[in-house]
Amino acid sequence: MPVVTARDPCWRYALATPSLGLLVLTMFLAGCTTPVTSDNPPLVPAAQAGQNPTAKAFSGRLGLQFPNGGNPSVQLGFTLQGNRTQGQLLLETPFGTTVASVQWNAQFARLSRGDTHQHFPSLDALLAQELGSELPLDGVFAWLNGQGTVALTGAGWLIEGEQAQTRLRAYRASPAPAIRLTLVLDPPA
Repeated sequence: MPVVTARDPCWRYALATPSLGLLVLTMFLAGCTTPVTSDNPPLVPAAQAGQNPTAKAFSGRLGLQFPNGGNPSVQLGFTLQGNRTQGQLLLETPFGTTVASVQWNAQFARLSRGDTHQHFPSLDALLAQELGSELPLDGVFAWLNGQGTVALTGAGWLIEGEQAQTRLRAYRASPAPAIRLTLVLDPPA
């Protein structure tokens, strides 16, 4: 254990003591998280989502790539609760920091990034605005619910790989922009 004097900077001690350095890093990363506040209530109350048999919860990793450039690729963790008509999606960095949340119901969708909230007439409109293209939400929800990839291929998406209901890779070349969607689900708890 190093000897610390009053003249030594804190960071030197933190770097010399791994457990303290880890604690400082954890506190720094925790300060970057987005807290849930009462002025941003969920559109799908937990009790209501629990009563809806089609409101399932999923978590895993989400990847969106735009092979022809334009938008940057996105690789994020996600937690999804709900269905096509109402739900909530949290997008997180690998460190667990919430980057954005999306909440939707039949009337509108809301995108929240920290203290900034944007409202859209629908989830499709939100995705079209943010990604420059719509995603095959009916097909994604069908796949998540164990109904295969027929709805995705019917919407013009090529299935590049599917593994036992835990991994999906789909690609769409047109209309532009070309998009590659990857979903990897966490094992059930």
